[in-house]
Amino acid sequence: MPGRNLFAYCLVAPVLVVLLIGDALAAQPSELLLPRTTKAFVSVPDVGQLDTSWNKTQLGQLVNDPLMQPFVEDIKAQIRANWGNEYESLGLTLDDLKGVPGGEVSLARIQPGAGESAVVILVDITDHQEQADALLKKVDKGLLEKKATKNTEKVQGTNVITYTIPDDEDEKKERLAVFFINDNILCAADHVQVAKDILGRFSGEPTDNLASLPAFRAVMDRAAEASGELAPELRWFIEPFGYVATVRAADPSRQKKGKDMVKILAGQGFDAVQGVGGHLNFYVEGRYEIIHRTLLYAPAVEGAAEGEKYKLAARMLRFPNQGDLQPQEWIPRDLAAYVSFNWEIKQAFEYASTLVDAIVGEEGVFEEIIESLRDDPNGPQIDLREDLVAHLGTRCTLFTDYVLPITPKCERMVFAVDSTNPQALAATIEKTMKSDPDARRIEFEGHTIFEIVEEEEALPELKVEIPQFGDFGAEEEEVEEEKAKLPNSAVCVANGHMFISTHIEFLKKVLAAQEQREQLGQAVDYQLVMEELGKISAETNCFRIFSRTDEEYRPTYELIRSGKMPESETLLGKLLNGILGEGKEGELRHQRIDGEKLPSYEMVRRYLGPAGVSIHAEENGWFVQGISLSKQSP
Repeated sequence: MPGRNLFAYCLVAPVLVVLLIGDALAAQPSELLLPRTTKAFVSVPDVGQLDTSWNKTQLGQLVNDPLMQPFVEDIKAQIRANWGNEYESLGLTLDDLKGVPGGEVSLARIQPGAGESAVVILVDITDHQEQADALLKKVDKGLLEKKATKNTEKVQGTNVITYTIPDDEDEKKERLAVFFINDNILCAADHVQVAKDILGRFSGEPTDNLASLPAFRAVMDRAAEASGELAPELRWFIEPFGYVATVRAADPSRQKKGKDMVKILAGQGFDAVQGVGGHLNFYVEGRYEIIHRTLLYAPAVEGAAEGEKYKLAARMLRFPNQGDLQPQEWIPRDLAAYVSFNWEIKQAFEYASTLVDAIVGEEGVFEEIIESLRDDPNGPQIDLREDLVAHLGTRCTLFTDYVLPITPKCERMVFAVDSTNPQALAATIEKTMKSDPDARRIEFEGHTIFEIVEEEEALPELKVEIPQFGDFGAEEEEVEEEKAKLPNSAVCVANGHMFISTHIEFLKKVLAAQEQREQLGQAVDYQLVMEELGKISAETNCFRIFSRTDEEYRPTYELIRSGKMPESETLLGKLLNGILGEGKEGELRHQRIDGEKLPSYEMVRRYLGPAGVSIHAEENGWFVQGISLSKQSP
């Protein structure tokens, strides 16, 4: 789900900068100095302004709350450790940069050549020359103590200092740290030629810079157009497939073994997404805690079939702007998150064929699977194309909540897709379930549900002392005296939709008759978020997202607090585990954050307000706009 993933990314990046860097002003855009081969870019034009705005938000107040300080310090230590791994060759820490910026601070990851990776830090030091000189002296002392060899050469009249640092564990390996100051810009890089090329862009009118990259320019121009007079407090850009390549080049342990899904997706045309990025601001007009604008830049590619924008499986990316995407009347009021989107499923099904074949590694597998399901006497004997997909519509909806006690599987989820022929679709589901020995038929309020019975196995139970909130804790009394069991999933055709749920009890809640006041569309916080979102977004969109962040984040928070975060099956938990993981598949990562330092969630939740995202399909991709409101919003 792109909206959620982008929102999480936009939230994390500026927080790291705000926590650990001091005041700053404004400076020359770094995109004029960085090369076109830049694969990831984060820029803070004015760190002081970002810091001021951040501290006005409720999230900023949460971070500054005395009860959070032990945990915040632990997070800072983790950031410093990760920074040390990433920028170790530069001999710098984030703390070292305090007081040095006189304007913009930017971080970039660059791909100098195939199989190569370089990191660069650019800092405008206007009126902070003294602090910059002190920083370089500290770096010099620290690297020489590590037995680095130092070389200084004049390049275009500027001293370029290169340190060659021996590896502590392998004498044959060496690392580089390159520094120079020119025109009030401090540059630190781990690649000599990259640093020299940056220096060369200070003069003349270079055309090989990041600013000239079509994807970067499109992203920044679109975000600026939507932002109007609101200057960004943070800008960011990523070339997705190139970024993965540089990460793998920098860390050989991340080199993919076996099937490489990134390579497969690129080969299936998904590299049409040439860039993702945009603007982010905190505490705007005293109304928005966060506002972010992001473009997924994916223009039509050359050689695509007539009437298509993309090739092969990437043609699945058909999300039309249509309808209001308001919650259906059967969407319950008490939810953690709600996502609804338009997707041309029938076409996507056909275009998935080459992707399935590529994943399996054999041409024709997709059709063989369809034939097997249709013709195998021991199978369900249904035609996926004619009996199932043909009866699906174009609107999809996903929503979540959770139940107590908190466990790695306590988040409940329902996925629904509308149907053009519910009766025929119901017949297909029933025929399929009859051939499944783990399926059990249940009648509920006039609806037929098929429950997929999981093996009886106890899950670890996590007791929480937080009072009940709405319906989220309603089931606690029923389970607190026994160990939580693995939830049973369920499928049903009802209300003109096919429903698939991770928990049958959640599906029953959806199918039960809802009074109007118990529907999500009638909730005040939902209406408020959508009203504000409507002021900045298009009338029709392809995605609409609503989140009660105080509820959506709670299971993940409690799992962190109990030390069980790596086991999390929540959507947010999986995202964070992917970001924080060591890249080792099939191996449960070790939780490095000390969750025991976290205060009760009852204290935390009062800082977390509702949020929303809209996504609009455009000629050159998808434009994402999102807001987060204060908990105290009327």
